[in-house]
Amino acid sequence: MDKITPYVAEGVIQNIADSALDSLIEANHLAGIATLCDEAQAQQLNQRLAAKGGLICQLIEETDCENLSTIAKPHYLLRFVTERTISNNTTAIGGNATLLELGSMDD
Repeated sequence: MDKITPYVAEGVIQNIADSALDSLIEANHLAGIATLCDEAQAQQLNQRLAAKGGLICQLIEETDCENLSTIAKPHYLLRFVTERTISNNTTAIGGNATLLELGSMDD
């Protein structure tokens, strides 16, 4: 943690005990995890996150423990930004059918 702390905002990093890891990973409300590990551990964790229910959980792994090539970049925290899209269907009644009909004409 001491090595990572200078690169991220205060309160971002939380050290968790190995005993709490399983319950944390299985949490349905979890939206993202950042971890400092090797590539094999990252792949295993990513597979576990993909298999769980609930929110899609993003894994951001740092596998370069010496240079911190991912965490040390200024835009690192932006990887945790999630996007929510709101869409309204403003097509008039029958509009899609009309478009399909226009697209199928033999002109």
